[in-house]
Amino acid sequence: MSNISFKEKAIRAIVKSSIVAYANGFSTRHLSEVNDENGVINMKIHNIFIAALGPEIQYYSALARSLDSSLGICLRIWQFE
Repeated sequence: MSNISFKEKAIRAIVKSSIVAYANGFSTRHLSEVNDENGVINMKIHNIFIAALGPEIQYYSALARSLDSSLGICLRIWQFE
């Protein structure tokens, strides 16, 4: 039983460190590009349908879409490792 517990702890530690590394990279990338017109957020923020809802929703929507696509790419990479 202790062997299973050790394996589970190891898996949880790997997953946690991967998630933390991913989140830090995602945050750093978007914060560094906030004033870049060609940055990820600024390229995704210009959606005429979302713009009608206001700047907060516009930014949140762009960030969520960026997170979704970035996480999807990350999961595909992890799948083949």
